[in-house]
Amino acid sequence: MKTKAISVQIAEPCTQNWELMEDRSKGRFCEACQKCVVDFSNHSNAEIVKIIASSNESICGRLSVTQLNQLNYYFIAAPSNKNWLKYLSVLAIGASLFVNEAKAIGISEPIEIVSGSEKAPIDVKPNKLKKIYGYVFDENNKPLAGIRVVIANTKLFSKTDENGRYEIVFKNSLVNENSIIKVESIRFEGSTKLNYLKEKQVDLKLAEVYMIMGKIAMVNKT
Repeated sequence: MKTKAISVQIAEPCTQNWELMEDRSKGRFCEACQKCVVDFSNHSNAEIVKIIASSNESICGRLSVTQLNQLNYYFIAAPSNKNWLKYLSVLAIGASLFVNEAKAIGISEPIEIVSGSEKAPIDVKPNKLKKIYGYVFDENNKPLAGIRVVIANTKLFSKTDENGRYEIVFKNSLVNENSIIKVESIRFEGSTKLNYLKEKQVDLKLAEVYMIMGKIAMVNKT
């Protein structure tokens, strides 16, 4: 089967205000172009490609720059007969590798500066806490619900409730290396150092990831 390499692009990003658009089942309605803008912010890469490839008309969508980069991180081989479904599993594997590679880089832990050069470093031992909890807010101090909060380099995680509160319970004591609390989100980013001395952690104030909106096209690579 003949294939051709393509890329996913939004050549002319839309400048309309997403917040002012009317809610619809799959996104929001844009009065300027009289079309529904599909909200892809919570879709997987495979789901995005499936929706675009199966549509008989052009699609306006809203997604993060990170999602767009993931879609193009691994080239998409477009089959000549447009049988896209056979390629969705390949795309999903590629996206998984991209995410795992990003996680492997990790976040550098903050360095604590102690005054006095002759003081010996403090030996921090595993804590006796059985849980930690905290709150997640956006840049306007609005609680964020449904945000996945994790302790880096572990399988421990929680999702925030309607008040932005998360709680992570664990059976074993934490070790020093697992000292970063961060969020795993397409739309937001943020992290903080884990405090081993108390259950209540510092509030996480997240920065919103830049979103791009407009007509999504699959373009042949030259």
